[in-house]
Amino acid sequence: METEPITKNVTFMISTIIFQSMGLCMFPLTFQFIFTGRSEDTVRRNQIFMPLYMYMYPFLILTAYYVLITVTGLTNPDEAFMALIARELPPWLVGVVAGGGVLTAILVASLCALSIGGLLTQNIIGMFIPNLSSQKAVYITRFTTAFALLFSAFMAVFLPALMLGVTNFAYYGFTQMFPVTVAAAFWGRATKQGVFAGLLVGLILVFYLVGFQVYIWGINPGLVALLCNAAVIITGSLLTQPDEATLKNHEIFASYNPTVKA
Repeated sequence: METEPITKNVTFMISTIIFQSMGLCMFPLTFQFIFTGRSEDTVRRNQIFMPLYMYMYPFLILTAYYVLITVTGLTNPDEAFMALIARELPPWLVGVVAGGGVLTAILVASLCALSIGGLLTQNIIGMFIPNLSSQKAVYITRFTTAFALLFSAFMAVFLPALMLGVTNFAYYGFTQMFPVTVAAAFWGRATKQGVFAGLLVGLILVFYLVGFQVYIWGINPGLVALLCNAAVIITGSLLTQPDEATLKNHEIFASYNPTVKA
């Protein structure tokens, strides 16, 4: 096992791009567009091209290396981009770029806050209050969304290092849902026991590897945990039998998607 700095490891960079391309579609905020899609083809077409978003990461890495070589006296890595902009562009254009960055951050934060509000109202509060009226649900969602925005802004200003760690752990954790989603949707032999065991192994392993900074052959620890997750899902499902509800749900899904075998 390798424990040397990952900044010198090209394998880590490539495995990170692969890992994050899988996790991009697993975050709850990426599901919202499904409810407003015009048709199944629209949703399918958008999802097909969605991983192309990951092509920006090599350019980000190249930019970071360029800043490391050309900008001197940089003490905070979070200031790398703005330090480069301030060095290369006139002051008025620096303001335009900074304003665009702020608007981008607000857009992403608003999507996350809306997702938190909807999930809390429907999946948590709705579980304890089944007869929750639509009007009350709207009020709760608005309050939760506003609270999430204020709380995230407070944490980002006063505890930026903590927020960065939380974001990284969230990405590592959510991406472990990728093999679960693929198995549940496209493999009729998948069982609840196998899926649960795989997800549990993936989460425990990724938090261990990331928490103790263990890097196996220089590969992103999230991808290592994801591969183990998938292996446990396959093994556990083959050792157990799917129940009738699981088979019925898969048949229903296969009836809507002709590419899936029931």
